[in-house]
Amino acid sequence: MTSSSIIVTMRPVRAALAISILLSSAVVSTSARGDERVECARAYEQAQRLQQSGENRKALDAAQRCAQPTCPALLAEECKPWVAQISQQLSRLEVHVVGSDACPAHDFAIEIDRVKQPAGSELLVDPGVHEVRVVDPATKRTADRTINAAAGQRHVVELGFAPPGAVCEGASQAVAPPPSSGIPKAAVGLGIAGGTLLLTGIVLGVVGVVKRSDLDSCKPGCSADAISGARTFFLAGDVVGGVGVLALGAAAAVYFLARGDVVPRASATRGGIHPNARGVEIRF
Repeated sequence: MTSSSIIVTMRPVRAALAISILLSSAVVSTSARGDERVECARAYEQAQRLQQSGENRKALDAAQRCAQPTCPALLAEECKPWVAQISQQLSRLEVHVVGSDACPAHDFAIEIDRVKQPAGSELLVDPGVHEVRVVDPATKRTADRTINAAAGQRHVVELGFAPPGAVCEGASQAVAPPPSSGIPKAAVGLGIAGGTLLLTGIVLGVVGVVKRSDLDSCKPGCSADAISGARTFFLAGDVVGGVGVLALGAAAAVYFLARGDVVPRASATRGGIHPNARGVEIRF
């Protein structure tokens, strides 16, 4: 037995229980042989015997059987830790199959050492040399590979039926994503900022109008500070409102550029900086 094998020692109490169940099953009627306790005791004994002989893959099945909650508690408590211990000693296989069209296939039957594996099951094998084979159910063609599996390792096995140099047409035809129907975040941000600035400019202009109407009561002897205050609100309103209009224009430009609606004509023959659907382009 190799150093990686799991050494299992049957405890006296459990051993006596398992043996007594097996012996009693020999003298009972045939209908009683399918009793759950008998099956659990048989799996308990097989799990240990198979581990000692190095057949860990079969031992795992036996340990999972006797670890079921329907088995006697004394046996199940012994079997549950064996499941994890045995699993660590096995190798895991991941089989990738490529069909004759060079595209990934999933409807192939997988065989390990000429034994068909259940569909969708985890592929576990004992460490050592194994033959992995796939069978095309339609043409009955086969492809195989021999691997040397290591304990506790995962191995990827690639098998296929495509001729050398073949390319999967389905993978090569990239499907363009549908155009986004939403408004770009940059356009939304610029639009909000532009609208806020424009509104602020209008408010400042209204305040300036009020200030100027107040000057009518003091004409022609209004102070310089009063006149300057009214002019300040008008100037601030013009500047802030102008910046808001520019921001709104930039928001509109970003929106249409993102949609690809703005593509300058005759730009291919002119140098300079040109906007396009991706941003800007510098041509010489």
